[in-house]
Amino acid sequence: MMPEKLGVSQPVVSDYERGASRLHGELILKVAEILNVTADELLGRETKKPKARPSGKVQQVFEEVSNLPRRQQDKVVEFVSAFVRQQQAEK
Repeated sequence: MMPEKLGVSQPVVSDYERGASRLHGELILKVAEILNVTADELLGRETKKPKARPSGKVQQVFEEVSNLPRRQQDKVVEFVSAFVRQQQAEK
């Protein structure tokens, strides 16, 4: 973890990583924000529900798309995003 993001020195971060020091409340909140999790998740009190992942044919197609050149991937994403927006608007 980058010390400048936490506002502490590298030796202090090393102490935290080795368990020689404990994070105080404000730093726990900063670390949670940097990692994009809640403080409860960071402390093991709560877990995020895993996001639904595509399965079956959809997953296979997305894996194939991931092998395309970046420019073509962007076009696929643009098309799928437009399609999803249109479907949501029709609801």
